[in-house]
This record gives sequence, C-alpha cells and structure tokens, in this order.
Amino acid sequence: MLCVFFVLNVVLVSLTGSTVGHRLTGLQVWQVRPGVFPLQVLVRSALAALVLPAVVTAGGRGLHDLAAGTRIVRPGGEPPAAA
Repeated sequence: MLCVFFVLNVVLVSLTGSTVGHRLTGLQVWQVRPGVFPLQVLVRSALAALVLPAVVTAGGRGLHDLAAGTRIVRPGGEPPAAA
C-alpha cells in the first residue's frame, strides 16, 4: 500500500502539481528552491512515505517539504516565500 502511495504521489505531483486530495481542497505543491521539480517531488514523496509529514516547523511546513524545497499553497494566494 505504501508503494502505491509513493508512486501515485510522485506521478500526480510531478505532472499536475497536486495529488487527488490536494486538488479536492484547492492546494498545489510549488517549488521554493531552484531545482528539477520531478526530483524534488521524488525526495518529498520518499520522506512523506517515511512519516516525516507529522513533523511540522514553526512556519507550518512539513519537514518533507522543507527538505525537498517545496511548499503547499493555495493558488491565487501569496507567492511562496524563499526557503
């Protein structure tokens, strides 16, 4: 089951910028650090599969997002802050 989560997360976020759950709630994954987005998504998904999302920084970002250079945003809101 974890493998399915990982593969779906990598494919959907790399291609569309969001998972099914993100899309239902109007959220997207954005880059906040230069790099190859699919590679950042791969890192983000691997860390998310290891339960790092449960650890959240004071700014509200999960450690998996912080490590990958990504951020969850609501499009139309504020642009992502620099990492």
